[in-house]
Parts: sequence; structure tokens; C-alpha cells
Amino acid sequence: NAVLDFARDAIQSWLDNYLHTDTSYPFEFIWHDHATALRAEQLVLFTYYCQEHAPNWSHEHAEFLRYVECALVIHGEWLAKDSFYSEHTNHGLEQSRVLLLLSTVFDGEQATEWQKIALRRIRDELEFSFTCEGVHVENSPAYHIFVFKVFLGIIKDYPASVLGNLAEQFEQFSAKALSFITYILRPDGTLPPIGDTEQLSTSNSYAESFSDREVYQPLLYALTSGKKGHKPPMLNKIYPKSGYAVFRDSWPKANSYQQAFHIVMKLGCLSRYHHQQDEGHVSVYGWGEDWLIDSGLYNYVNSDPVRKYMRGRAGH
Repeated sequence: NAVLDFARDAIQSWLDNYLHTDTSYPFEFIWHDHATALRAEQLVLFTYYCQEHAPNWSHEHAEFLRYVECALVIHGEWLAKDSFYSEHTNHGLEQSRVLLLLSTVFDGEQATEWQKIALRRIRDELEFSFTCEGVHVENSPAYHIFVFKVFLGIIKDYPASVLGNLAEQFEQFSAKALSFITYILRPDGTLPPIGDTEQLSTSNSYAESFSDREVYQPLLYALTSGKKGHKPPMLNKIYPKSGYAVFRDSWPKANSYQQAFHIVMKLGCLSRYHHQQDEGHVSVYGWGEDWLIDSGLYNYVNSDPVRKYMRGRAGH
């Protein structure tokens, strides 16, 4: 209960101070496109947690939870605005995903309209987000994985009665998108730091959707450094429309997996999001160490002079 009280105080403070402000507020993350969606989602989860697991606390703080419900309506209204929607970006996809969530939380005409808007946008985002080769357009391997997982979550969380033919649309390129992850992963299990990508490993959250598919076994081999799955059928993979080319000398067994030679080339720009001035980019990894690298994410503090250097041509 002490933790719930602490959460209530934090939420109450934010709502009292900012709920009735707008985008002219000097701190951008009050009504930031992505932050607004994520905040709304957390308010939904908090409310349902209280109702399900803390009924006595919920009864004692019924007025506060009604306040949260009103706040969620306001968040939904923001997310439904065309002028607030960040079209054809991962932020816009997240806005649409959470608007769909809110449409299932509430009833009535407004909720029905939210659902129509959300589904229309999600379908449009799906068509824009990936090339015909199954590669995400935002110039960054980490965002390929992030956006792919967002769509996986949407398909998993909602029935066909809500999504219509969205699952079929997703199915048309999902195997290609999964295969891209197989080839882009470095021999040390991390992602190449191209664009706004950190040199980190990626978790295996694909088994539920793809474990019975042939395309999953090569990915499993790459994710587990050769301990599980099957060797991918090709050493080299080129995506001319997406601007990527990936080369290897081998797919070694587990005991020498990190000794492989791996080159990633990235050419051109398909979207302004998460783009850096590295349109002639080359990453080279071999025999357990980096030979040529990109500057990667660094941070998202736009005023940071090091960030400006890292993203610019001089840094690259």
C-alpha cells in the first residue's frame, strides 16, 4: 500500500500540474508524441493493477482513480488528433498502438472512433515501416528490432475481430524481417552501432510466434552463438532496396563462433528518423574484435556538442 500511495502521489502531482497544459509548455516531454503514448499506457496498467490486486486500496482511492480515468480520456483525445500524430515514425506507431489500447479500455462512440483511427494508422505504418525486403526504414538495426517487436505485440494482443486483416499484412514480410536480424547480428552477439543503435545484444522474444517456422532456426543459431538452431543457408546477404550489405567468412560452431569475420555496409537514407550522416557506412568485425566502427547512438541530448560531433560527418 505504501508503494501504491507513492505512485498515487507521483501521478496526482503530474496530473495536477500538466494535464491541462499543451505543447507550448517549455519542457517538451509533457506532451511529447512518444512520451504521451507511453504515459497513457502506464496509467492504464496502473489502474488495472489496482483493481485486480489491490481492491481495498482502490475502494479507498476511488476518487483518485476516477481522476486517472478522466486523464486517460484526455490522453486519448491527444493521441487521436491528426495534428499530434507523428506519421510514418516509430513514435507514430506507438501512438497508434496505445490509442488502440485505449479504445478497448473505454466504451461508446468515442472509443469506437479511436479504434478506427488507430487501426487505419497501424496499417499505414506497417506499409511504410518496412521495405519489400523486410527491412525497417529508419536507418538503424536497433529500430528494426524495436518496431518489429511492436508489431508482433499488436498481432499477439488483439484478436482478428479487432485487427481484421492486419495479421495477414504482417505475415507477408515478417519472415524477411526476421531473417534480417539473423544476418545483421555480429559474431559477438551484438548489433552493429549504425545510426541510433547501441552495441548491445538482443533478447530472443520470437519463439512464440516463429518457433515452428523454418526461418526461426537460423535466427536461433545467430542469437545463441551457434549453440542452438541451424546454420543460416547463406554467408552474404544484400538488400539493394534497403541499402544494406552483410558479408561473413563463415558460420562457425559454438566454440569458435566469435572468431568469424563480419562486414556490414549501409548506404543511403530511407527516413530522417534515427538517421546520422553515415550514408557510406562500413563496420568491420573480425577474430573477436572491432576493426572499423560507427559512432552509434551516444545519447539523445540535442544540445550536447559531443552528440552533434558523433552524428556528423566529422565523427563518421
